[in-house]
Amino acid sequence: MSDSIPLIPARACAFLSELAANNATAWFAGRKAEYDEFVRGPLLRLAEHLAPVMSALDPLLALEPAGVVSRIRRDVRFARDKSPFRCTQWLAFKRRSERWSVRPSFFMEFGPDMFRHGMGFYAAGAKTMAALRELALEDPHGYEAAVRAALAGGYELTGEVYKRPRVPEGQPAGVVELFRRRNVCMMRAGEPGEALENPALPDTLARGFAALTPLYHIWLTAADRADAVAAAVSQAQRFATPFPFD
Repeated sequence: MSDSIPLIPARACAFLSELAANNATAWFAGRKAEYDEFVRGPLLRLAEHLAPVMSALDPLLALEPAGVVSRIRRDVRFARDKSPFRCTQWLAFKRRSERWSVRPSFFMEFGPDMFRHGMGFYAAGAKTMAALRELALEDPHGYEAAVRAALAGGYELTGEVYKRPRVPEGQPAGVVELFRRRNVCMMRAGEPGEALENPALPDTLARGFAALTPLYHIWLTAADRADAVAAAVSQAQRFATPFPFD
């Protein structure tokens, strides 16, 4: 790991802005060297710089920079928008899993008109959210303490809200908010310039992710519980299925 602090250059946002206005394979092909120099390269160095910090938060996180940094090319096979390239880029520290979308991950994303970082699920799903609510009710004060640590770190809870949520009475605010939402993410938004030419960015992310870690482990436990329940149900159904010659 380099001792120098990695910086995302100002040219990174300028490049992504130009890409948004010229989102075509031919345009990008002539400028791939710029992308490597100003966008992907700095993000790879930032991911490498943060790797020891993230390993301390969770030793099972995947830390290879090439896997942490987002791809520039979009998968458009099933998308209505056929633009071939992403105009924002991000880091995502997550555990190796085919079911990564129902596992919480730490992230930082920036683009021409946005910058945000935090921790949450891409799409937790009903079973994971049910397991999380169950876990929160088992220790509501512990869950509330983890939420407050995240809020103190400057993050706020986001996620789609139910139109008619069933909220339990007498629970702490953090538990109540959990019951109001279909999906959950703790996020801190800022100005695009905060990500650029900023030697404090790695420390900002490290401190922020540390504040999110107690909640991360609760959410991760919920995801593991949901998977264990699903596996047990699947096994029971398999043994309950009659053999064809019975």
